[in-house]
Amino acid sequence: MAYFISAKQAREKARKDSVINSETASIEAAVLTAVESNLLTATVDDGTTMTESNSGDAAQTLAESYHSVWQGGTTDATKTDQMAQVIKYFVDLGFSIHREINTSSNTTFKWIVSW
Repeated sequence: MAYFISAKQAREKARKDSVINSETASIEAAVLTAVESNLLTATVDDGTTMTESNSGDAAQTLAESYHSVWQGGTTDATKTDQMAQVIKYFVDLGFSIHREINTSSNTTFKWIVSW
């Protein structure tokens, strides 16, 4: 008898955990820096797969694709899931996290985390 993977297993294999891990690590670093400065909010607006905003940087094109998916301009289930996993990770830890348009580029977003 043959066995087929479940939907959950297929989603986990397609997720590209390295993107999620990298994004959450960058946000964690920003949170720790903010805590050391006695702040209650951290912002990540550049330098990650999902937020890169340096004009002309090849990575910005990828970040713009995440922005487009977030804004509903394009559909990409993998990117939607990756962003949802980042949000879930911080919400599960008790943080509030949301995205805002990065006004320095207007084509990427920034993460805002508060506690």
